[in-house]
Amino acid sequence: MSLALLPLWLLPVLALLVLLVLTQLYLKKRFRRVANVPLLAATVLVAAIGAALVFTLISRDRLDSVGERLDGVAAARGAQIQAADDAGQRRLADLLTEYCDEEQGCGLTADDFREKTRRTTTVATDNTRVVTAGAKAVAADASDAAESGGREFLIPAGTLLAGGLVLLGLHARIDEYRYRR
Repeated sequence: MSLALLPLWLLPVLALLVLLVLTQLYLKKRFRRVANVPLLAATVLVAAIGAALVFTLISRDRLDSVGERLDGVAAARGAQIQAADDAGQRRLADLLTEYCDEEQGCGLTADDFREKTRRTTTVATDNTRVVTAGAKAVAADASDAAESGGREFLIPAGTLLAGGLVLLGLHARIDEYRYRR
């Protein structure tokens, strides 16, 4: 999910804010009251939910970015491991050559192994410090990006609370309207 979808996620929040403000204005005109406190609190809460949603989507985008960087670090570490493995295989083949009989060879399996190791072209590089520093940087960024502050629980809880406040705010006006005739 990218930040390009942010307006799509905010559209329901903005629509609800507009509806709450229009309801507040209608109730002010109809019942001649300055403000409906529960509806006002619900409006503020919905605005806070929208802000929390923005921060949550930004965190998600940061996590996606860290994931891409992590793939690069993993590939570099994999290349390092492959180079070390190939170097070890070449050393083993050289050691076998020292112990093999020159006339008879080392046997079919050992000769195939030595031939295979001669064909490997992996170049050993000493970039351990670079890869380790990259891994530490990615881990620190991932930790920062994953810090949500509990927003994943506050958004649904705030939504339920806002719904309850809307019901509370409208219930009294509906009862008042009902008995006004």
